[in-house]
Amino acid sequence: MTQTIARPCPVAEKTDVSRRPAVDLMATSFAIEGQEVGVVSAIDARRVGHIRRIVAARLRYLGLPSLLDPALTIVSEFVSNAIQHSTRGSGEGASVTVTQLYARGQLQILVQDAGGGQPQVRDASADAESGRGLAIVDKITAEMGGRWGFTSDSRTVYCVLPVGPAAR
Repeated sequence: MTQTIARPCPVAEKTDVSRRPAVDLMATSFAIEGQEVGVVSAIDARRVGHIRRIVAARLRYLGLPSLLDPALTIVSEFVSNAIQHSTRGSGEGASVTVTQLYARGQLQILVQDAGGGQPQVRDASADAESGRGLAIVDKITAEMGGRWGFTSDSRTVYCVLPVGPAAR
């Protein structure tokens, strides 16, 4: 089951960015269905697309369509990694929470899971089937003047993207 909590956006007309709220917060959580670490169930695999649609809808609602491509790429990577690395037996109640915060001219995306370890950028070989995602996140955030990282005290990976005039 997925649960989304969103603070209403008081934008009367979605295209009028001058009326965008100063702060907007939305969090979406879902339980991991898979039974063991590294094995992703079909239900969990579909969650990535589900979360992408939620994030896209919120960005459109806020009048930030130019952030769609970079934000959705980043969310896909973060959520895919969270699902893969936090999959547990049904008795442990592992979950993933995706939070979007728009405030002070920047969009923050945070993904928290119940996995162990910390994310690492890898240098994938040309024939590797995986291992490039965080390098792509690193490149996108750097090109946009943003940043990404993870918290050391919990399992949260985040990115911060500036929202300039071009994002509107």
